[in-house]
Amino acid sequence: MVFRKLSIRGFRRFEHFELDDLARVNLLVGKNGCGKTTILEAVDLLCGQPDDAPLSRMTIRRGETVPAKGQEAAEMPAGLHLDIRRLFHDDPFVSSGSFQVTGTRQRGNKGRTVVGRIFKDPPQTANGEGAAPRRRKLDLTWNENGAESTFLLHLSTRGSAAVAETSISSQSDLGTPLGWIPTRFVEPMATMPRQVVSMYSNIALTPSEDTIIEALRIIEPAIERIAVVAPEDAGLGPALRGGIMVRCRGREDRIPIGSMGDGIWHILALSLALSAASGGVLLVDEIDTGLHYSVMADMWRVMCRAAARLNVQVLATTHSSDCWTALASIVRDGDGDTPDVAVHRIEDGVDRAIRFSAEEMVAAAERGLEVR
Repeated sequence: MVFRKLSIRGFRRFEHFELDDLARVNLLVGKNGCGKTTILEAVDLLCGQPDDAPLSRMTIRRGETVPAKGQEAAEMPAGLHLDIRRLFHDDPFVSSGSFQVTGTRQRGNKGRTVVGRIFKDPPQTANGEGAAPRRRKLDLTWNENGAESTFLLHLSTRGSAAVAETSISSQSDLGTPLGWIPTRFVEPMATMPRQVVSMYSNIALTPSEDTIIEALRIIEPAIERIAVVAPEDAGLGPALRGGIMVRCRGREDRIPIGSMGDGIWHILALSLALSAASGGVLLVDEIDTGLHYSVMADMWRVMCRAAARLNVQVLATTHSSDCWTALASIVRDGDGDTPDVAVHRIEDGVDRAIRFSAEEMVAAAERGLEVR
């Protein structure tokens, strides 16, 4: 298990938020805008290594980019600029300008923390002609059991950051530099074909390939094999899904996976990301996207088994009642082997999630109660 508890302070919409007693498989439910995706982003940042990759992913995903204008154009290099101010609960140029995310592993273990804060360079005098402009920087520091790593990102006057203009500070003397916790973030129907090809190449001809086939058969039981071919061999461009082909029972021709619907693409992305996150964390935004309610129980069954086998902790979100009741059904129908699962309800303006254990999920589903 990667984390048992999450604490978020000053990050995006959360002034303070706690998520307690995490299970191996966790489903986050709640209304639109209550912060479910923000929780996934906080974990993605917490599990990262000292670079700007998590920040780039989450800001670009939300469209939080800005063009360079006026003085900013002279300060920063051309290219993509990330609107860093959006990461803070309060305007960091007015308030103290800091956020913190902490993940606790076990009781008595402080776990892992990432702190982000904005500061200005000390005043400097340039050639005796007065003080040079003081530039703001974003300092990101990861700490786990005394080991610490820091990353600095230069900011413009308006608080944007050009990804190219980065610098990594030297590691502290407190211990071994922190490493990356294997993490995959699956967005709703947004996994790119090149990512799928890369992940599949890593598990081809291994036992994990059998799990992928099992997952795909949730949607199409006739699938026998899956393979990656060059896009030109599939007769399609490199940005399309034609490079992933499947063979089905009773068919002589190979079938582009894109022709089998969005649901099977989503299942493929989920199962490959789960394999790639072995020993770490899988984050899934709107896990039920593209799936009919009739296959959700099978999807959860495969996910729970694979998560336990690969030692992956899953945090997923949904708006669907069918999704959480399907998860409850596999707990209810378990043959004495109840999966380690929980539902966490996020409510707008409430600083702690409401947790439903596996047994409480089953009871709520049987009584027709709503946990969303």
